[in-house]
Amino acid sequence: MARRPAEYLTDILDALAAIRAYTRGGRAAFLRGAMARDAVIARLTQIGEAVKGAQAGGIDLEALAPEVPWRQISGMRDILSHQYWRTDPVIIWDVAAKDLKPLEVAIRRVRDKGLRRSRRP
Repeated sequence: MARRPAEYLTDILDALAAIRAYTRGGRAAFLRGAMARDAVIARLTQIGEAVKGAQAGGIDLEALAPEVPWRQISGMRDILSHQYWRTDPVIIWDVAAKDLKPLEVAIRRVRDKGLRRSRRP
């Protein structure tokens, strides 16, 4: 069944909430815990796929939130999925610790305001 583009934005917000829960123990616990790392990697992959789905569905994320590096998010998904051996746990932690809050703010803004504006003729 085809999904509405806005559903992908909800997927991103759900994944961000999950990552917050998985990293609650802090950096040292994350770097020691393979299960938390694997869970975060899975959710980052999901976020990248959801970005691609939203864009394919007609949401112009680059126009609605130009401050977000959308191509890097999609590119990270590709690396995590297809070049998994390049995954560096420190980089994954840094993304989770520093980059996800601004993404959440942008997604909420796009979902709550941007989509309504972009639907007008």
